[in-house]
Amino acid sequence: MCLHGEKAIDHVEEIAKKAGVDVEKKVLEGNPGNEIIRFAHENDIDLIVMGRLGKSDVSRFLICSVPDKVVKGSPM
Repeated sequence: MCLHGEKAIDHVEEIAKKAGVDVEKKVLEGNPGNEIIRFAHENDIDLIVMGRLGKSDVSRFLICSVPDKVVKGSPM
């Protein structure tokens, strides 16, 4: 995992712990959307919280974002 990714995960973990939220970090390899959906299904995860970069509607339409893919591929 790249240093930038590790810093991002550590930052989110710090914020969550300060808010009293239990955190378990996992790093998955492969297609991000597919891996998130697979991991959630295999581990009975019932809540996924994701951020999104400020992309335009046209950009998101042309290049499906990871959060869009996860929402579309989730069994909700």
